[in-house]
Amino acid sequence: MATKVKGLGTLLKVTISSVLTTVAQRVSIGGPDQSVGVKDVTTLDDTHVQKLPTISDSGQMNLTIFYDPTDSVHTFLFGLAQSPASVVWALVVPTGTPATFTFTAILTKFSANGMEVDGYLGADITLDISGAIVQT
Repeated sequence: MATKVKGLGTLLKVTISSVLTTVAQRVSIGGPDQSVGVKDVTTLDDTHVQKLPTISDSGQMNLTIFYDPTDSVHTFLFGLAQSPASVVWALVVPTGTPATFTFTAILTKFSANGMEVDGYLGADITLDISGAIVQT
């Protein structure tokens, strides 16, 4: 029977110097928003639209953090926005035996925010996933 899994404790890790390292101060993680392409293969003999699947797209992930410019991992993420690279990431969901989703992605957005009188420095980050997501 399926169980409900709390989001609290979910980790996102990024590979830094060949080591999967946890991104600190995560507020929320969204995605991946996977999709499958569809090709219309309707012919003049068909009475209804006919479709076939084409290729899977692993989509994107979104991450919101409280941004600490002195944190080495946060500095690494900011650097990926300056010097883009494909990097291995892991999403670790806190089930009884943690479920890990490993993928390669490019950081495509690093948007700092929270610079108000009563705000806390934060960042919205977007990862564009390349290839398959592997669940272990």
